[in-house]
Amino acid sequence: MIAVKNPDCDSLLLGFDDAKLSIVAVNPADRCLKTISLHCFEDELLKDGFTKNLPRPVIRVDPGQRCASMLVFGRYLAVLPFNDSSTQLHSYTVQLSQIDSRLVNVVDMVFLDGYYEPTLLFLYEPVQTTCGRACVRYDTMCVLGVSLNVKEQVLASVWQLTNLPMDCNQILAIPRPVGGILLVATNELIYLNQSVPPCGISLNSCMDGFTKFPLKDFKHMALTLDGAVVTVVSTNKILLCDRNGRLFTLILVTDATNSVKSLELKFQFEGFEKTIY
Repeated sequence: MIAVKNPDCDSLLLGFDDAKLSIVAVNPADRCLKTISLHCFEDELLKDGFTKNLPRPVIRVDPGQRCASMLVFGRYLAVLPFNDSSTQLHSYTVQLSQIDSRLVNVVDMVFLDGYYEPTLLFLYEPVQTTCGRACVRYDTMCVLGVSLNVKEQVLASVWQLTNLPMDCNQILAIPRPVGGILLVATNELIYLNQSVPPCGISLNSCMDGFTKFPLKDFKHMALTLDGAVVTVVSTNKILLCDRNGRLFTLILVTDATNSVKSLELKFQFEGFEKTIY
């Protein structure tokens, strides 16, 4: 479920199995939901012969409120443009392999903030691995940024990065003026931006010998983020809650040009606070 803002009222985008999408508006006067539009992408051609598709539908909305995207059956991207008073655009689907032949096994996706056109970033694993095979295959995750021209229904790759730690599982878009993304992994936190070098921290020793990505040593925290909830609070502050209910604050340390230079993690619990440098 994703919230969308418009001048008149707030709207919700609701995704249902296997590939259904509905847009409902929230009327603050009578506190009722009004269906704006219904979309179904359950075409047999999109299933590629599968009768049951395990990947759940994933919905993301452009921060500029220009369009929304939905991951369909894990192999197609449905794009839903938001019409204004001067244009009438229709939803359409794109096969992920047409964007890039290696764009498979998508783990997460998010729209980036501050781009001229809606830009969607994918986190994917073209060649999968497991913990049992980590000694022979690691750093398998990749990110791919794709610019969407919703009027012409064309796409273009604008950013690609490979050889990311294999336990990455979530992307968070950082708002302007900092921009970029925070990559959340079970054992690491990594900040990425096209214009500055990457920086990240290692939260424990589990990935010793299983990644070549440069990480600052925070292993003394002995923290794992499996089952954690992470959300962006402001342009340089992220709130984390682990599976044990402990709260952490991640600060993106920036310079005068809003370029991220390092990550600072604070542990918070029942009013007690300590800063780890």
